[in-house]
Amino acid sequence: MTKINHSDNAYFFECTKNAAVVSILSLCENNPLEETFLFDDEKEKLSHLKNEKRRLEFYAIRFIRNQKNIPFSIAYSPIGAPYLVGSPMHVGISHSNDLVGLALAPFKVGLDIELISDRILTIKNRFTTSLEVALFSYAEAINLTIIWTIKEVLYKLAGRLEINLISELMINSVEGDTANCLFLSAEGWRVVAVKFQEINEYIISFNPSTYYEK
Repeated sequence: MTKINHSDNAYFFECTKNAAVVSILSLCENNPLEETFLFDDEKEKLSHLKNEKRRLEFYAIRFIRNQKNIPFSIAYSPIGAPYLVGSPMHVGISHSNDLVGLALAPFKVGLDIELISDRILTIKNRFTTSLEVALFSYAEAINLTIIWTIKEVLYKLAGRLEINLISELMINSVEGDTANCLFLSAEGWRVVAVKFQEINEYIISFNPSTYYEK
């Protein structure tokens, strides 16, 4: 697993793998996020967000979008999936504690960021099996956080609201920092590779290439 450490709390990290690009921003960074350019439909969406943390995350994602010179509004489908209005590019969004992330790709892309915490041990039986855990060789909390983020990526790719995290989102094997997975999408069973890595105390997972029919 790739592990990246930073000496301060403010950074803009970017990972490029195949055709997918993931940009990560720390909310501790002293950027004028509230001065970030928003499209009119985004201003309307923001007006309904009252929670300050949610509003900051909303600004931060658009800040990354603007840094990437992407001239399209970010909107959401009826099931909450983000997309770029009027663009063929696909987008993935995630946030956890002080990090927010934006993934861009010419194919459907899922992204998940999670802070490593022992609290995940209490829910492990809800989303994984001992066989999947045995595929990883890190501390238990790290193993489970990796698996959780991978399954979040699969969930986002599946495009379904009702899904079984164990029987319909599966990790078959692991090679280095990449998990080979199987998931049940709205169109049927699909296979995909998901990359995972650690940044400070967070796990970042995303699919660096498209998924295929089983």
